[in-house]
Amino acid sequence: MNLIEKICLGTAQFGSSYGLTNKNIELSIEEIGEILSLAKHNGISFLDTAPTYGNAEFKLGNLDTRDWNIVTKVKTGNTISTDNSFSGSVEDSLNRLKIDNLYAVLIHNPKLFYDPQINNLLNQLSELKEKGLINKIGVSVYDSVEVDFILGNFDVDIIQIPFNIIDGRMMENNTLDKLKRRNIEVHARSIYLQGLLLMDIKDQTQQFGNWKSTWKLFNSFCLDNKITPLEACLRYVLQNPQIDRVILGIDNYSQLEETIESATGGEVNVPNELISLDDNLCNPLNWEMYAHLRLS
Repeated sequence: MNLIEKICLGTAQFGSSYGLTNKNIELSIEEIGEILSLAKHNGISFLDTAPTYGNAEFKLGNLDTRDWNIVTKVKTGNTISTDNSFSGSVEDSLNRLKIDNLYAVLIHNPKLFYDPQINNLLNQLSELKEKGLINKIGVSVYDSVEVDFILGNFDVDIIQIPFNIIDGRMMENNTLDKLKRRNIEVHARSIYLQGLLLMDIKDQTQQFGNWKSTWKLFNSFCLDNKITPLEACLRYVLQNPQIDRVILGIDNYSQLEETIESATGGEVNVPNELISLDDNLCNPLNWEMYAHLRLS
């Protein structure tokens, strides 16, 4: 597999405004079709979506995505009830997408694994897997503590993790090694840290001044290695052999072109002092602007 083929197109931007730097209006079905055509031409075959991404699933359903490997999320609240029809949520996604099978369904809220009724949710997903409606079951997590708890108590096929050039939290306790020893597929998201890593250093410092030294070091690293922040962030994650898929939100056709052009190149060797373990920086749920999204 070449590095570009590891890319999984995130579709949050297809149905809503998403991310720190996204100022675009909502993409039309025609624009999305052009993006998918370019992606497929370059060997990209994975899409990551969710019923909570506005009308992204509906838009994808109006395009021919039968040859794509689609990952979506099961719609849940913050607790699990025996009355919940999680199967119905997945079947609704299949209907909106107009496909017969999903590559994977992820549980978007990792705190549900601490809920006494978690087996109700997992059993419903397992039944769909047995019926051939989904191939894999997974979870999206925020930190290595959640990974360790899930690995110690459950069997999953995929774990989606936050991972980028300054975020060392998933390497601190050999988390990636643990996942690969269990043959769990690893999907990386937030590789630009909500777009923060691609901002001009003045904007980085203005919005996140507590980490001014990090921004100076990162920008100096890029200048010294004659690469752009985009190239550094993208190649660093794509080149990691323990990462199976890299989820990239695409705002427009030109952005995907630039991404494809930037994906391959020399090896990115990051100095240890650039790596942060600070959850206040690396986890956007701790940013004040995203306080309303914190999971209870």
